[in-house]
Amino acid sequence: MPTTARHRPSVRHAIGILILGAVVAVGCGSDDSGGPVNGGVLGGPEPLERSLPATVGSADMVVTPGAIDLDAGRSLVVRGSATVLVDDVEDAVEVVRRVADDADAELVASDVALEGDRPTARLTYRVLPDRYRDLVTSFAGIGKLLAEESSVDDVTGSVVDLDARIEATEISVERLRDLLARTADVAALTAVEAELAAREADLAALRAARAALGNLVDRATLTVVLTSTDPATSLEEPPAGFVDGVRAGWDVVVAVGRAIVVVAGFGAPVAPFAVVLVVVVRLLRWRRQRRRAARLAAAPPPPPPAS
Repeated sequence: MPTTARHRPSVRHAIGILILGAVVAVGCGSDDSGGPVNGGVLGGPEPLERSLPATVGSADMVVTPGAIDLDAGRSLVVRGSATVLVDDVEDAVEVVRRVADDADAELVASDVALEGDRPTARLTYRVLPDRYRDLVTSFAGIGKLLAEESSVDDVTGSVVDLDARIEATEISVERLRDLLARTADVAALTAVEAELAAREADLAALRAARAALGNLVDRATLTVVLTSTDPATSLEEPPAGFVDGVRAGWDVVVAVGRAIVVVAGFGAPVAPFAVVLVVVVRLLRWRRQRRRAARLAAAPPPPPPAS
C-alpha cells in the first residue's frame, strides 16, 4: 500500500504532461492549407492588430469607374462625389431624393443648410455599383455639374487574405473545442478554455472586418453637393459707378465708426483709473514746483559783483 501511494502523484503528473503536450501539438499544428498557425501560449493565431491585412481600406488601384469593368470578378470599392449648381437648393434636394429612391439608393448622411445667402446641401448615398454611373448622370441633370470626383479601390487581396485568416481560425477553434470536450485535467482544462476564448474573440473580430469590407464592396458611395452659388462668379466686383462708390465709402465709414465705438467701450472701464492717475501726477508735480520756489525764495541773494 505505501508503495502504491508513492507512485500515484507520478502517474497524475505524467497524465497532465501528456494532455498539455496534446494541447500544444493541436495549437501548433498546421491548418488544412499547409501553413502553421503561430502565436499565443498554446500556438494561437497572431494578435488581431497583426492578423488584419494591411491593405484593408487602402487603395491597391485608383481609377475612374468608367475605365474599369465592375463585373470583372474582383472586389472593388467605388467612391465618388458630384457638385451641382442649382437655382433652388430646397427644391433640388427633393428631386435628388426622388431620383435616389428610384435607383434604390440608401441615404446614409445628410447636411442641408438653407439659411443665409449661400444655401447648400450635402447628401451621401450608398448604391449598387452597376447603378453608380447612372445615378451620377441623373444628379448632374438636375442643374449644372460643376465638379465630379470618383475612384475605384481594388481590395481583392484584402478580401482573400481575410477569408483565409477566418478559415484558419475557424479550424483552430473547432480543434480546441474538440480537445476541450476530451480534457479531464483541471490545469489543462483551464489552459484550453483560455486559449479557446482568445481564438473565438479573434474570429469574431475577423468576421466583423470581413463584413465591413464586404459592405463597402457591395454598395458604392456617392456624395452629391447642391449649391446655388457658382464659385466662378461669386467674387465681388469693384464699384462700377458713382452710386456704387458712395455705397462702398459709406460701408467704410460705418466700419470705422463701429471700430471707434468698440475702442471706446473697451476704454470706458479704464477711464476712471486713468483720470485718477493723471490727477495724482499733476499734484505731485505742483508740490515739487512749490517746494522749489520756496527754496529759491529763502535762499540769500547773491553778492553784488565786485567793482
